[in-house]
Amino acid sequence: MFGVDEFLEPITNGKGNVTGDIAAEPINLAHLIRALEYATARNAELEEANSSLVGQNETLAARIGEIEEVTGQTLRSVAHDLRTPLCAVIGQAQLVRMFLEGGKTDPAINSAYAIYTAAMNMNEMITGLLKANKPYNPQHINNIGNLVREYIGELNGLLVNCPVPISLSCSAHSSAPIFADDLKINSALAVLVSNAIDAIVNNGIGGRIDVVVSDGYRNNSGYVCIAVKDNGSGMTPDKLENARSGSSFSDKGMRGNGIGLPQVKEIVQKHGGFIEIDSVYGQGSEFRMYIPATVQAAIPDLVTVR
Repeated sequence: MFGVDEFLEPITNGKGNVTGDIAAEPINLAHLIRALEYATARNAELEEANSSLVGQNETLAARIGEIEEVTGQTLRSVAHDLRTPLCAVIGQAQLVRMFLEGGKTDPAINSAYAIYTAAMNMNEMITGLLKANKPYNPQHINNIGNLVREYIGELNGLLVNCPVPISLSCSAHSSAPIFADDLKINSALAVLVSNAIDAIVNNGIGGRIDVVVSDGYRNNSGYVCIAVKDNGSGMTPDKLENARSGSSFSDKGMRGNGIGLPQVKEIVQKHGGFIEIDSVYGQGSEFRMYIPATVQAAIPDLVTVR
């Protein structure tokens, strides 16, 4: 292109000495016109490219909306089709239990409980699928402890007629506000509690589940921790590794209410958090979900399962 030096030169005095000032000679109009034409053409190209990108983004957004709508319709259809036979299964299982109330040791009672539990788990699976399909809708929550305590009260219904005695308690010691989707958090919590119930039932001797809401992660106070701890069957080292890596969750004691542990991790990660898992075979397991508090000094650059 063109440099300023093509049009400017030093001013000299009458003796030919440079005074240090700069004077402009007549500008080469042909060069200037070509420069303006080039700049105008480039600007037009950029505007066209930007317009094309905007159009592509709008098309992509519309396509995503269509996919989400089709997915929602499919899930609603599946939910309707599955719930119809489930209602009959649940009703029949309840009748069997009523007829067999007199013989608590009768194997038929355990069979009836198995039918009832399976049907309820499938029903919860449908609910989990529908909740998982809802868009992520975070809101400011000033006291997550109160919400967790209320939800745990609702989950106590899962313990009705368990073949072994199980106590479910909740304590909340967190005062930090968080920015979260309470429905998603409840879904994740339901999975962890359901898994804990399964682990205790597998043990066959009863047990307890403690849900604790507290502030902080080690020396970082910028997190709220929601922990679910049980004294059930626990996991062998290889199964614990699978749980931490997310490679397998099909064994008993790792069942959820439909969306499963991988989706629990996904929910926590969407909130900018992470999960820790500890387990000792024959002694129990503890799952800890860490959610960033609203005011936080630092969030991990990479979301990991620790």
